[in-house]
Amino acid sequence: PEANFVSPPADITITCENIPNLVNETLSYTNGGNGSCLISGAIPPTTIVGTPSICGATIVKTWNVTDICDRLITHTQTVTITPSNPAVFLNPPANVTLNCDQALTYTPQSLNYSNNSTGGCLIQGSAAPNFTNNVTICGGSYNVTYTFTDVCNRTINHNYTVTILPPPPAAFVNPPGNLN
Repeated sequence: PEANFVSPPADITITCENIPNLVNETLSYTNGGNGSCLISGAIPPTTIVGTPSICGATIVKTWNVTDICDRLITHTQTVTITPSNPAVFLNPPANVTLNCDQALTYTPQSLNYSNNSTGGCLIQGSAAPNFTNNVTICGGSYNVTYTFTDVCNRTINHNYTVTILPPPPAAFVNPPGNLN
């Protein structure tokens, strides 16, 4: 009888975090025969197509063996790797309203991002603010924008508005009283 692989692996889908657990199994094959009629052995994958990636991938593993009777036995496993989670901004600031004095010391800060993953699937860092403060002493507002694009070409954005209140109206200090 013709040999078959013993318990060949099925197609699977794994997450990016499981890439380190991806193994290239050696498959055993046998025809279940006895003595000189036994055909058996074990082989690693003969071809592996694809490369694991943080952005997701498809890996195709193929085992091919030709038995002593010149019969080809083949098994193919497809491993689908889902991309890592996209990063998100951590504690993004909301719109803010400042008085004139507060505006003198206010500077938008860098904004951290993370996908809360681990190992080679971790995406984290910080994005610098992009803004033009063209507010005058009379008040006004400006927008602060953060943008980050990861290695998988996924972009996240955050925007908020800084509003500066105008100063209180000027008033005379110790004006002279009416003269009679």
